[in-house]
Amino acid sequence: MPKPKKRKTQENQDDAEGKSDDEEPEDKKPQQSLTGRRSSRLQVKQNTVQKDPFVKGETTKSLIEKQWKSSRFAIVQFGGLTGGTAGDAALYAARGTSQVGAFVDVGNSGTAQNKRLKTISTQTLKRSSTMTVLEEAESSDEEEIKTTPIPDNTKMVYGVITHSHADHSGGDLPVNEAVLKGLHAGESGGGKHNEQVTIKLNKSSDQRKRLFSFSEKKESGKKKSENGSSEELLRMTGRAIVPKTKKGEKDPNALSLGVVTKVVKGGLETKNGKGKRVFTMYSLGDMTPEAAASQVKEFYKQDENNPINVVKVAHHGSDANIAALPPEVTNDDMIVLFSGFTGKGGENYDSDLRRFLNKEALYREEEGEEEEKEEEKKKYKWKEGYVLYAKKEKAEQIKDTALGKHLIKAGFKFAQDYVVLIKKDGTVEHYPTTWE
Repeated sequence: MPKPKKRKTQENQDDAEGKSDDEEPEDKKPQQSLTGRRSSRLQVKQNTVQKDPFVKGETTKSLIEKQWKSSRFAIVQFGGLTGGTAGDAALYAARGTSQVGAFVDVGNSGTAQNKRLKTISTQTLKRSSTMTVLEEAESSDEEEIKTTPIPDNTKMVYGVITHSHADHSGGDLPVNEAVLKGLHAGESGGGKHNEQVTIKLNKSSDQRKRLFSFSEKKESGKKKSENGSSEELLRMTGRAIVPKTKKGEKDPNALSLGVVTKVVKGGLETKNGKGKRVFTMYSLGDMTPEAAASQVKEFYKQDENNPINVVKVAHHGSDANIAALPPEVTNDDMIVLFSGFTGKGGENYDSDLRRFLNKEALYREEEGEEEEKEEEKKKYKWKEGYVLYAKKEKAEQIKDTALGKHLIKAGFKFAQDYVVLIKKDGTVEHYPTTWE
């Protein structure tokens, strides 16, 4: 990996948090739209933050209780801690579909947080699975509508374990095996859940493989539009980013999967389809720059450069892994999430994390005007960021360290979880949530 030219070096001061070397470390109010090239309905609502960096407002539990009935899809990125309890975990839930949800990672983040994750997940999914609906065909550009009741014992939930480290696989599954439709895992396996893994993804042909898909269903009595298509249908799909590793690679981080989730409205998003993208999220597990950066860029290019609305960065914001997200795929409206936080070394001049927070280019070149123009394209871009901690005390500890101050100066705020709700009309609402 090429190195930038040094001008000066700043000593690493993030040990003020007291971490060991092996640790990883008012009212809701609409904001401006995060509209991308294909999105015209992406509205943002979020809890406002006062002068202090801690989010105020709803908890995840109360938000789901109030908003889930009026929503079609929900994504909950849960906060973690550090080290072996960084606890990366996310829930993807759907209403009015025959398959009602998925989870990406079930990291261990302590007994209380593991219980909270399972409670919120099971309660949300249970509310999703009681509708009798009409189903859209998966295999054709034309929608085939048919009556499909949802029996109580149907296997309805998909799972993804990005890699085998305990902070991604060490928690309990949020569902029992009776409803687990399939569990995908990266090449390093599913950790303590390895026996439940149904598919391992480790080949180049697995790039963009579908991990889960939920199609909105038309309720009985609903009609198609005059042209015969179901214009209001919403679809959420998750696909894999598979790392490109050297032969014999054993590092679970290098073998980690990434997951790209997209929501499309109005049919299939194909060459002849009429679907329009309303939301895109990248979740990068613990991916490493060497194994993943080119794969992320390839996925982004094949996805026709649809703008990323939310990214959960690799390895909890680790300085060594932040560049798994290449600057070329970022944009000025993007929301950045750190699930738990590590970031050691982030104050050094040579730090990729420091450049990320400062919205700088990864690699500096100081030769000529053309090189400067090219480097300008490689600067990181994002709108705002959130560090998600399961416990507020952890956020309190880090905020006064050198790295914590840098986060706050860069515009990051602290929250427990981050919730995205896709409403029935395709509107997308964003909520960083506070601690229970």
